[in-house]
Amino acid sequence: MPHKGIERRLAFRLLDQWHDLKEGERYPQLFEVMAQKDSEDFRHCFVFKVKEDLEQSEFLYIGEELAGSTGCPQIGDALGTLADESLVALALRHLDKVMETGVPVSKGGEAELDGQGILYRSTLMPISSDGVFMDALWGGVNFRFRASDGESG
Repeated sequence: MPHKGIERRLAFRLLDQWHDLKEGERYPQLFEVMAQKDSEDFRHCFVFKVKEDLEQSEFLYIGEELAGSTGCPQIGDALGTLADESLVALALRHLDKVMETGVPVSKGGEAELDGQGILYRSTLMPISSDGVFMDALWGGVNFRFRASDGESG
């Protein structure tokens, strides 16, 4: 069920948007998701087109808050080239579960980024070109440095 009202967590705001955009369909449509790319939240998002060989899936969008981070993919890069130590990789840790179940997965935890400890929260959501068959994924991730390690990002 969508979280309504003022929500501070990016992952939950994105899940709300996912529910709103699907409008009775099984999945939101890719063009509707991409129409959100000028929103503040989309700065922390990425979108990629799913291919039969998941390693060949291509990134279609990388938000500006992710684009400058260590190991971040570029638009057109294949999923298989993704650096393990990146914010996008953290969000994709549950890719298999999303692909298997066809439902969004939101997770958080601790990790290292550029040698500093962070706390992160991510969400990964299935989307579709036709609203029926999952053929793309929309993810979002943000973080803050652990209190003793620095400032938030």
